[in-house]
Amino acid sequence: MRNERARYRQWVRRNHPDLGGDPTVFAAGMASWRRGRDPDAPGTGPVHVFRAPRTPLGVLLRGVRRWYARRRGRRVV
Repeated sequence: MRNERARYRQWVRRNHPDLGGDPTVFAAGMASWRRGRDPDAPGTGPVHVFRAPRTPLGVLLRGVRRWYARRRGRRVV
């Protein structure tokens, strides 16, 4: 346990953005530490997030949902 904490503190000192480290690498490393993995271990790279492209139908449905939600919010019973 103590050895893991020492490695964590050393990694933070080496990669913290306030001390000259890269913010994206630091964020990805913190996410992997929170998941319980060592960010310097082999096979652990940066975290990539992919979003599906917006389709015209999806944009239209989102607008209709927002409009309907606003309309329902104004209703007085």
